[in-house]
Amino acid sequence: MIDSYDMEGEWWVPDAKDRRVSGKLEFRPGTDMRLILSGSIVDDGLAPHKVDVICGVSSSGELITLFQNAEYKQHMPFSITKSGYHAVERWHAIPKYIVKGEHFSGEQLKQIKVLRINFEDLKSWYGQGALDIQNEKTVFRIDTAPREPIIVDCGKISIWLISTGTTTVRGDTWTIHFESDVCFELHVHNGCNLDDYMPAIIHLQNLLVFMMGHAMPISKVSLPDEMHFTEIEIDFLARFEKRNDPARYGKADVFTTYTPLVGLQDVKDGFPHCLQKWFSDCFQYHLIHNLVIHSMTQKRPIPRESGFLFLVFALEGYHAKRYGGTYIPPDDYVRIADALKNAIPNDVQSDLRESLRSRIRYGNDYSLRKRLRYMMETFEEQTQMVIANDPQALVNDVVDIRNDMVHCPNDGGTSYSDLPKILAISNSLTRLAVALFLRDAGIPEDVLRCRLKTLHWDLV
Repeated sequence: MIDSYDMEGEWWVPDAKDRRVSGKLEFRPGTDMRLILSGSIVDDGLAPHKVDVICGVSSSGELITLFQNAEYKQHMPFSITKSGYHAVERWHAIPKYIVKGEHFSGEQLKQIKVLRINFEDLKSWYGQGALDIQNEKTVFRIDTAPREPIIVDCGKISIWLISTGTTTVRGDTWTIHFESDVCFELHVHNGCNLDDYMPAIIHLQNLLVFMMGHAMPISKVSLPDEMHFTEIEIDFLARFEKRNDPARYGKADVFTTYTPLVGLQDVKDGFPHCLQKWFSDCFQYHLIHNLVIHSMTQKRPIPRESGFLFLVFALEGYHAKRYGGTYIPPDDYVRIADALKNAIPNDVQSDLRESLRSRIRYGNDYSLRKRLRYMMETFEEQTQMVIANDPQALVNDVVDIRNDMVHCPNDGGTSYSDLPKILAISNSLTRLAVALFLRDAGIPEDVLRCRLKTLHWDLV
């Protein structure tokens, strides 16, 4: 789903099936999908259009539906020949979704009741590993029954965790694997547009990233049908699929752990409560979650200093949103703030006056140092020592380096050019953030503490 490809075929709009135009569908990870056509599939080809649905058939005979095409307009590249410049007429569309295997109407794709999501490495998190049995003379056969699905009501949407038992036999030495196809299904009582599912998919993926300790790429999104599942390719999800693939970026650039930080078996019956808690809170914290995930999965040439700042902003924002934090009650601070504002001399220039008034406005909020110390102290001492060898030194270093980066003092103080130190501090901040997110979602602290140390950057 996430690899580059070019797909030749014929394309048309549902209302004009006889007006078929040849063209090529292009996709490159990190960019928009693009359909480049040799002619217009609408009557007025020169004007920009929004074509909700475009149908197509590839050169191999595969049926394709392009949904929510954000742009349809004429593109006029020039070719140079011996006789001069020549305009070549081309039209292109930028689809948001590609549905393979079927032709759907726009109304059908706006009334989806079930969406199936497959994640890479989900079996490792699920706890259904492979069993290898080798014997040169005896054939072993193992049949595995599917587990009962876990169904969690998350308000407007229900999330199903499904396992399908399978058996396979491979190799001359009778190596037998048993494994399950594990996936999530998102169910709604009334049909939803594909767009309505996207936030839930992202929030579910974020939870799995934190529970696994590394990125959880989506391998397939599909629509249930009576006989099969129709694969869907989703543009903006595909951009995040390989964000920590060692084969593409090298081990030194990958934030990873080799076993799940928290697997399904670690929380057992507590997973439904965890999922409900996560979805009740995640919408107000999703930007904060994304900052941490970006810092965990960033790759060169993005500076490690950026990852450090992402983590600091995320932790400070998370504490402010979830716990608040003021030195005195806000009503009591009003009197102090007014007195401070009135004390600003009248001859102070307007820009400086506004800057001082802004600082006074937020002067009652906890400092970064106090927020970090507070978050650290909410954990047991054993957990604190797993997060950082010296929790108090960590807090001081974070504040000093942040101040140095943001305020750029020229006093010969702390330098942030020490990459290994920033990397070590970022490791500790990541453990703190992940531990906070998962503990606040209901995962016991002792479960987190067991594997929290495995979260680290490899530095070569």
